Amino acid sequence: MENEKSNVYIEMVEGYCDTVYEEGLEISELPETFLWKKPIENMISSLHYDHLKLPRYQGLLLFGEEGNGKHTVADAYIQSVCKSEMCFEKAVYIRLRAEDFNAKQLASLEDISSFVTALFDICSMSGEHSFLVFDQMEKYDETAVVCNCIADALLSASEKMHVICISENYKIIPSELSKLLLRCRCSAPDKNLRKKYFEDNLSFNVEDWVYGSDYMRTVKLEIKDISADELAELTDGFSFADLEELIQIFKMNAAGMVFGDEPVCSVKISKEEAMSYINMLSSDTAVKQSVPQVVYVNSPAQDADTVKHVENGSEIKNLINKGGARSVEENLQLIDAVPVLEE
Repeated sequence: MENEKSNVYIEMVEGYCDTVYEEGLEISELPETFLWKKPIENMISSLHYDHLKLPRYQGLLLFGEEGNGKHTVADAYIQSVCKSEMCFEKAVYIRLRAEDFNAKQLASLEDISSFVTALFDICSMSGEHSFLVFDQMEKYDETAVVCNCIADALLSASEKMHVICISENYKIIPSELSKLLLRCRCSAPDKNLRKKYFEDNLSFNVEDWVYGSDYMRTVKLEIKDISADELAELTDGFSFADLEELIQIFKMNAAGMVFGDEPVCSVKISKEEAMSYINMLSSDTAVKQSVPQVVYVNSPAQDADTVKHVENGSEIKNLINKGGARSVEENLQLIDAVPVLEE
């Protein structure tokens, strides 16, 4: 009976297996604004581990506000490992978003444990490098239980098993799991990083409109009467995704202009136009930041679609914020109330 149940979960997991395609950026190719670039590079190449007595992490915990590179780093990590090990065709790749995990309606601790075990079993069967990506973890049913099951499975996993956990809220990840992964906070850029982003991206190369890629031209976008320092001030609160959208708007604005025949062309955008785009994106950012935080709790005793709203100052919220400092009794109390999701 146990083998039959195990086979059911393995069949369930097999549908999520995918191929790692040889495309996309590696960690070394990410812009310097990705602060975790060098530590992750060293982690992949195992440099300095022995004499510095650093832990051998088996993956990443990427957390922080939406739009600040968590998925970019995750994809680049996978690309880097596969390229260094030449295992694109053989690697096992599984990405579980919240909707994928919650669709399984795993009702008990035993069901969750069996499902997570099946995930690791499928990955280990190939004997090659495997990548398990747990995405949107703040929206998982039974988040705390899932994390503890992942931590247990990781303790006996091979070095070829790579786990990437992605969440907007670091506090929902128990210390049992977070200490096994390299923790990378992907936060909104500060003023210096925003300035660097503009300095790096207001100049770009384009193919020549006559000779194609055989002859590249450099286009420099110049915002009239606004310096890179001032742009950084004006975009306070922007995520990297917001900055990228602003740059794309500037480029689209410049696309209709005549560049001329010089190898380096300067394109000027008026201060009024630039400010209108910045103000538009600032309004969108302000709306996102003003949404009140609410914790959603699905109690096992409730119907599947019943949702109880618990305000920020609630007992459950306080338990979540205690993280690894929770007692056994408090963990049990939290498990009874999971999933606890911050949005």
